[in-house]
Amino acid sequence: MENQNKIVPDELFDDGRLPLLYPHELTSEQRKLHQHFQDNLIIWSEKVGFRLALPDGRLLGPLNAFLYSPLISRA
Repeated sequence: MENQNKIVPDELFDDGRLPLLYPHELTSEQRKLHQHFQDNLIIWSEKVGFRLALPDGRLLGPLNAFLYSPLISRA
């Protein structure tokens, strides 16, 4: 059986529609949303075995897209 926990290089995640946002580049509203994701979804996803964030704090998938419109993300 092949190892399913293989580490994937971060560069493979840079081909999405929206550039991945670095935490140090976020506005205050984006930081609040990012922290909410870290405190809730990221911790949960790590426990169940899938990745929603890179080690440098950039978010993946829809979480990254939500950072582009924090106000809409709260709806």
